[in-house]
Amino acid sequence: MEDGKRERWPTLMERLCSDGFAFPQYPIKPYHLKRIHRAVLHGNLEKLKYLLLTYYDANKRDRKERTALHLACATGQPEMVHLLVSRRCELNLCDREDRTPLIKAVQLRQEACATLLLQNGANPNITDFFGRTALHYAVYNEDTSMIEKLLSHGTNIEECSKCEYQPLLFAVSRRKVKMVEFLLKKKANVNAIDYLGRSALIHAVTLGEKDIVILLLQHNIDVLSRDAFRKIAGDYAIEAKNRVIFDLIYEYERKRYEDLPINSNPVSSQKQPAWATERDSMSKIKKRKLIVMKKKSMVIQRFLVTFCK
Repeated sequence: MEDGKRERWPTLMERLCSDGFAFPQYPIKPYHLKRIHRAVLHGNLEKLKYLLLTYYDANKRDRKERTALHLACATGQPEMVHLLVSRRCELNLCDREDRTPLIKAVQLRQEACATLLLQNGANPNITDFFGRTALHYAVYNEDTSMIEKLLSHGTNIEECSKCEYQPLLFAVSRRKVKMVEFLLKKKANVNAIDYLGRSALIHAVTLGEKDIVILLLQHNIDVLSRDAFRKIAGDYAIEAKNRVIFDLIYEYERKRYEDLPINSNPVSSQKQPAWATERDSMSKIKKRKLIVMKKKSMVIQRFLVTFCK
C-alpha cells in the first residue's frame, strides 16, 4: 500500500450506487466468514470435505449473505464448486447484490466455474440488483465463449429488468461494436426498445457510433421507430448535426422506398387490357418517386436549417 495506508473496501452503499461494474471483487474480511467459507477461501479441499461429511450446512451464509459457492466462484476454484454442487447445495441463492454464483463467476471471468454451474442446472435468467443477467456481464467482458455457453443453456437473449437495457441495447450503450455484431448474429431482436421506447438505432445515433448504425441498418432495423418523446433516429441525427449518420439513415430509407413492391389487384388486372395495367403501374411508380423526392427535399431543408444555425 502507498504511504503505509491500508486498502479500504467499498461500502455496500458505494457498491449499490455504482454502475455495477466498478467493484467486481468481494470485500472479504475474516470476521465476515463462517467455517465453510474460510475453508473455501483458503483452498482447503480436505477441510471442506470434512465439513460436508459432518452434515455442515453447505448453504450457510456469511455476514455478507454469501454462500460458500459464491466464494468458490468468485475466487475461481472449480474443484470447490464441483464438490459443493455434488453435495446438492443451492445453485441460485443470491448475495446482497442479488447475484447468484453464476453471475459472480461470469462477472469475474471464471469460465470453468460458470460451466460447471450451467451443466448442473443453474438458472441463467436471474437478474441482480442492477437488473442484469449473467449475459449482461459476459457482454460487458466481451466474452464470446461465455455468451455461447449461456445461450446454449437456455439464456433468454432479451432478459432484463424494466429499468435495464436488453443485452443488445446494453452493448450499443457501451459502444461495443463487436458485441453488437455478435448478438445480431445470435438473433437478438434488432427492434428491441428500452423503458423510454428508444431503439438500438436511436442509442447509436445519440452516441454518434457510425459503425453500429451501419450494422443495425444492415439488419433492417426500423428507422421510423419513435421513442417516448415522439422522436425518430433521424431527428436525433439532425439535433446532433451529424450529417454522416443522417445520410446513412436517409439512404437506407430511400432505398427501402424504392424497393417496395407495387400492390396490384390480380382480379382487376385480368379485366383490364395489358396497356392499361402497364400504364397504371408506371403512374404508381412515378407517384412513389415524387413522394420520395418530396420527402427528401423536406428533410434536407429541415436538416440544413438546423445545421446552419
